[in-house]
Amino acid sequence: MHGMNCRIPTNHLASKPRSQFANALTRYLLRNGKNCLKNFKCVINKIRPRVEKEHADEVLKYIRSLWVDTKAAGCIPSARNHKSFLAINGRFLVNYTCKRYTERAWPMSDLYTLVPTTSCDETQLIEEIRNSWDQRL
Repeated sequence: MHGMNCRIPTNHLASKPRSQFANALTRYLLRNGKNCLKNFKCVINKIRPRVEKEHADEVLKYIRSLWVDTKAAGCIPSARNHKSFLAINGRFLVNYTCKRYTERAWPMSDLYTLVPTTSCDETQLIEEIRNSWDQRL
């Protein structure tokens, strides 16, 4: 499969069992976390027959957080172990950025509570966090 900088070696896999094609496709998507979403888009747009939406959504669910650096995501469990708060700047994509970082830190888990804030001022920030907790109780 060629084009759009999408290079998946499908010619020699055409006569192979589906499992070998699936393995090659998986390696392609996962080999470079930084480019996994770009690679996924390329594959989904090029592969024929077209992938059903529910299957594409399932694959996306597994790879969507791989662009997050593992060291950066590793800070999240560390903060929890020390019972401290952690701030993530998700100014442009608030829900998306925070969710992907936490998915990378704890795949398929909900060991965190996301508290969106709007301030950089420490006093106001603490107040927003407290208000969020009070609303949950």
